[in-house]
Amino acid sequence: MALPNIDRYMVPKYMSDLYMSYYGSQSCPPGWLYGPAMRDHYLYVLVMNGRGQYRVRDRDYPIAAGQAFVLFPGELAMYRADDLEPWEYTWFGF
Repeated sequence: MALPNIDRYMVPKYMSDLYMSYYGSQSCPPGWLYGPAMRDHYLYVLVMNGRGQYRVRDRDYPIAAGQAFVLFPGELAMYRADDLEPWEYTWFGF
């Protein structure tokens, strides 16, 4: 049985101003796209392998292995895996 390519883990909410709410990883197929969308929390994304693009405030940013980006609450953003070298990344929401 093949394992799914997305792993997600929920972290309990603690009585604190800042807490990690979930984390996970994904190996994306070529051209995989998320968004444009807004979140109600912060999301830190670290690219482990491959490359793609992050778009926020009408500007595109090329992102490659070893780089990271942050999605901010209430901000419209999208990200897309490269067609030839799709990325694999890990993330955590807080």
